[in-house]
Amino acid sequence: MPTRPKNYVLTNVSKDVINGIINEGFSTNYKNYIPFTATDADSIRAIGKIIMDSPNLRNAFATDLINRIILVTVTSKMYNNPWESLKKGVLSLGETIEEIFVNIANAELYNPNISSETVFKRRIPDIRAAFHIVNYQVKYPATISNEDLSAAFTSENGLYSLIEKIYESLVSASNYDEFNIMKYLIALNIVNGNIKAISVPAISTDANVKSVVTQIKATSNKMKFMTADYNIAGVKTHSQHVNQTVIVTADFDAAMDVNVLAAAFNMDKAEFLSKRLMVDSFGDIDINRLAQCAPETCENITYDSNGNVTSAKIKGITDSQLAELAEIPAVIIDDDFIQIYDRLITMEDIRNPDGLYTNAFLHCWKIISVSPFAPAATFSDSVAAVNSVAISPASATVVPNSEISFNAVVSGTGFFNKTVKWTLKGANSSKTYVDVRGTVFIGADETATTLSLNANSNENPSKVGSATITVHRG
Repeated sequence: MPTRPKNYVLTNVSKDVINGIINEGFSTNYKNYIPFTATDADSIRAIGKIIMDSPNLRNAFATDLINRIILVTVTSKMYNNPWESLKKGVLSLGETIEEIFVNIANAELYNPNISSETVFKRRIPDIRAAFHIVNYQVKYPATISNEDLSAAFTSENGLYSLIEKIYESLVSASNYDEFNIMKYLIALNIVNGNIKAISVPAISTDANVKSVVTQIKATSNKMKFMTADYNIAGVKTHSQHVNQTVIVTADFDAAMDVNVLAAAFNMDKAEFLSKRLMVDSFGDIDINRLAQCAPETCENITYDSNGNVTSAKIKGITDSQLAELAEIPAVIIDDDFIQIYDRLITMEDIRNPDGLYTNAFLHCWKIISVSPFAPAATFSDSVAAVNSVAISPASATVVPNSEISFNAVVSGTGFFNKTVKWTLKGANSSKTYVDVRGTVFIGADETATTLSLNANSNENPSKVGSATITVHRG
């Protein structure tokens, strides 16, 4: 069960940090060596002299300072990115989240004449499952030298300045990368057609802006009703206004009247603002940072001599699609659409006695995924259209009691849905069927010699691809 960490306040006075470390004694009993507490600049300097004159105390203090940063600063700030509210929390145990969805049950007509035959008939519920695993593991390094630590004790706020320096280099980087990869997650699912695309005009005039707001209101209202139109899995589900978050670009937010959009969600302005997030642009993704943290998402990656990414391309998103993404004014998602959990947030450090410095490493492990069952919609002036559906292989020969997988490629323009609905015709055995992935199972008792496999576009069901399966019984 994910939990959210408590918020701590880190003051800007070094004495509070020093006394906290001395009283808690993470790695040593400081009170045996330091008989007083930090109360002013003079006492801070005196404590600093005791610590810096003892290599053991100095090294322990550097470690404990790092620990205090992670225990106080990082855990209270780790959600500090513009979309922090979309995160689910911290997982204490386990590496896999299993998301289970049960589709609505089928209806049957009441018929007492056959009740004796159907009372014990099995009706297997349509249960879907999605597994989200730890797929993001990065670390951020920082160095604390003896000179840095010594200088921190020279003024009342010196130690806090050192903490800020470490914080900026570690936590700010982690938050920036987290926000960047969340934007990538939204962009990739828009391009792949996993987020329902609603056609709207470009926000070039006041009339167009009002039209976009109208479409957002209509879509938000439609998502409240049971429908399969707005989720990847195609299951019937819904999302109430209080469970919806609207993400708007900076340009669209400036052009629209927030009160009007708040009314579209049947909320007052203050309540709506808590469910509204902003983004610079859905197409503005820092590709080099993305490739550094998640190289599997990119291709054509080049590095400099220090191992830093200098150039890369995003897999599955072209430059022209990034330009189209930049024109999107808003996205509506159910609060469960983004599946991000912190699995491990920890700091480790090691002392280099030769260089007289300590290297610290902030490790961040996360589950980063999306729910196939949560509704989502985007608004674009790019018209989504499906041109064709092709099945590969187009023909195959199989034997009874076997299985074979097929792949459907949907071609079109705009941000269209690339999924299909599979149907199999011509089978004589109840054990011969096709599943939602396009895998055909041939029953051992199948007597048909030819089967017809179809893949209908979920975006435009009139577009269909076909394949022929020949059953050979030897």
